[in-house]
Amino acid sequence: MKDKKLTVVILAVLSAATAFAETGFETAKVHIGYRGRKEEVRTVACQKQADGAWRFHMPTRDIPRDAWYVDVFTDGSTMPKGDGYWVAGDGNYGRLTRDKGFHETYAMRVPIFGGVSDKGAFVAIIKTLRGEYVQQVKAAKGVCRIYPRFKIEKIEFDVYDDIIVDYYPLSGADANYSGMARKYRAYQLAEGGVKPLREKIKSSDALKYSTESIFLRCKFGRSVRKGIDHSTFITNKPPMNVDHTFDDFMGIMRKCKAIGMDKVDMCMVGWQPDGHDGPFPDLFPPDERFGGEAKMREAIAFGKSLGYRMSVHVNWHNYYAKSVRYRVEDVAKDKDGNPRVYAKFKGILPAGRVYDCCWEVMNNRYVDDDIDRLLDMGLNGILHMDVTSAEEPMPCHDPRHPNTRADMIRWQKVIGEKARRRFGGSSSESGFDHFASALDNILYVAWEPRTHPLHRNPNPFCDGMLPIFPIVYNGIIMSQPYYATIDAPCHRSKDEMLSEAFGAFLWIPTPEERVLKVFEWGGRPMFYYSMYTDRDLADIKRMYDQWQPLKHLQLEFIHEHVELAPGITATRYENGEEVVCNASNVPFTYRGETLPSRTHRLFAR
Repeated sequence: MKDKKLTVVILAVLSAATAFAETGFETAKVHIGYRGRKEEVRTVACQKQADGAWRFHMPTRDIPRDAWYVDVFTDGSTMPKGDGYWVAGDGNYGRLTRDKGFHETYAMRVPIFGGVSDKGAFVAIIKTLRGEYVQQVKAAKGVCRIYPRFKIEKIEFDVYDDIIVDYYPLSGADANYSGMARKYRAYQLAEGGVKPLREKIKSSDALKYSTESIFLRCKFGRSVRKGIDHSTFITNKPPMNVDHTFDDFMGIMRKCKAIGMDKVDMCMVGWQPDGHDGPFPDLFPPDERFGGEAKMREAIAFGKSLGYRMSVHVNWHNYYAKSVRYRVEDVAKDKDGNPRVYAKFKGILPAGRVYDCCWEVMNNRYVDDDIDRLLDMGLNGILHMDVTSAEEPMPCHDPRHPNTRADMIRWQKVIGEKARRRFGGSSSESGFDHFASALDNILYVAWEPRTHPLHRNPNPFCDGMLPIFPIVYNGIIMSQPYYATIDAPCHRSKDEMLSEAFGAFLWIPTPEERVLKVFEWGGRPMFYYSMYTDRDLADIKRMYDQWQPLKHLQLEFIHEHVELAPGITATRYENGEEVVCNASNVPFTYRGETLPSRTHRLFAR
């Protein structure tokens, strides 16, 4: 957390929040927007629940089918300018210091929002239609309102569920962002179907190994789209860069073992035809330019002989028109019955024209055969499924397999559970928690704070990003903070940082800062873009060694995250231990010990 004033703000509002009177959530104002006509406003009474929440409930029968959106406002979530802050489900936060501003959180992130102000503190949990809303924050004339917007028009089907939002007043030690995250974690454990890693590893040796190991992803090849005529992309075969062969990969594993990295989850990426992003959902045969199936089997066997767990990266999310498997009847359809174009890059990715999959078809037609073939290759590590936890699933209107967005999420969970049952664990890309109950590991939580100028849509209304996801999920789902903290310890030139993922690496420019951020957020070291040169492996080994005293914390819940001083944070765990990170330029003394600049330390209970 880079904001130097947030600690003071939290302390200033804590006493007010402690004395919070449970007012402001008894009623809600519902604003219903329509295309081409005036917004309608209704008043709805909220009901007190046994767990202390004030519940807003709007039955499906009361939701106009021609509505564009439904906004839900309460007095309790309307905060005056002054001391305090708002927190969105994506972790972005902002101080209540601005007369005006706006922030919208992309759908499917952690479905909570909250605030701390002179009025008190609260957290709201979206309990239904969570795939159909965005969370908005708007300040005008010195008043800040944080609220959910349910995009009724976006549902594309009839409204399939009531709207339920539970507002929880928070007081005392819970009246802060850590308390907000703890409240949602308790809900997920009680009702969301998630289980602690400590329980999940009892029935999975592969997952237990993951909690004790770093995640090393080796790229074999990448399809290249630059310079290709998109008008003929469906028939043209894209060129491919070969990064590694299976022989190279065996050499990397041999070096990892030789320098003392005994526990590594090895994941092969871009091993399928034409590399990554090749023409998914095609997975077989492994591309001959890397060595083909025989060499892939040899590499898997060799890695296992070194004591490593071996896994692969698959993609069941995208459906390319040039794939061998392509059947127009299988892809998701839009409301007009046309193949639903994958929105990213206007439907053109490295392997050509790409559509959204229908998760029902993917599960029923492809997943079981793919899993059987992958296991036959000898794999014994948890399976990584690209994109699935990084984007919202899209509805499908094909009359042979119609699915709402909620239906698609259920199919994703079915596939995630298959991966867990067959491979011992389920891994995916980012911090969208819509199928958290079937998820054990993600590659990164977020891209970067909205304050960062390299963000695709930077927003000065925000002041940074808080570790909401790890406070909720550490001890349940393994993660590491940002896209920029993949390969955290590895040295990069500016050109290298600019070339990957739109320059996302630039905002945390030094290895020392990136490593500290991983440890601050309870992260598991994960690697992807490294070429695993000798220098890279030496950098990785240093982080591997630094992580050994911390790795048991993968099984622990985070109790709270606090800023002790500018650039100094403490991440405190439920077992009483804490990790203090000094990202400042000066030494810092804590509990009688001095932490030099750019270092961290584990303190016992």
